[in-house]
Amino acid sequence: MTDTSSFPKKTRTDRDTTLEWELRILDELTEMGLDMARALERRVSAQAAAGEPLSAPGGEDVGLAFERIARDICQAIALSAKLERAMSPRSRPPAGRPAVALDPATPETKTTVH
Repeated sequence: MTDTSSFPKKTRTDRDTTLEWELRILDELTEMGLDMARALERRVSAQAAAGEPLSAPGGEDVGLAFERIARDICQAIALSAKLERAMSPRSRPPAGRPAVALDPATPETKTTVH
């Protein structure tokens, strides 16, 4: 497990530090997800080589387990990209241009035409 004591504490007054901390956490979660996907692949390969029925830990369906892990990895990567854009001074649309919707479920990223 990673020692988080070196991570800056999250505060409402230090937006950049907060975003940097969140990006480091997302990177760590992405790496953990990749490790889990690789471990699942090793488990399934060993089961197949031994002629055993394929199953994820806990008896879960292998396809479902992999789909969940892959979805979580993709979501962490997408959120990292969104946070990196938020940190960029170029993240704001030029004056008079509408913002582009990144996630229709998130109101603050919906297109607004002035």
